Amino acid sequence: MSTQDALVSDARHFSHPPESLDASRRALAETISRWTVETPLLETAVSGLVLARFSAPTEPKCDVYEPSLCLVAQGAKRALLEGEEFIYDANHY
Repeated sequence: MSTQDALVSDARHFSHPPESLDASRRALAETISRWTVETPLLETAVSGLVLARFSAPTEPKCDVYEPSLCLVAQGAKRALLEGEEFIYDANHY
């Protein structure tokens, strides 16, 4: 099975919404975990779709990103922009 076929198969798991948003997040985190066992960043066969998983805080770095949609499946992320801190977690986007 190709990577793209497997991702489509995993996506079908989300086609019928689970009972709660928490269950959806857990399912998404488990799917990302399965695909990122070998590497924390996986560029998929779907153009522009990257899966990322880090289990510990990372060092701050400067970067410029194209506008994008980021989903936080588990944990929290912190971004700094011109000295202003933004926290992203399950309840804050």
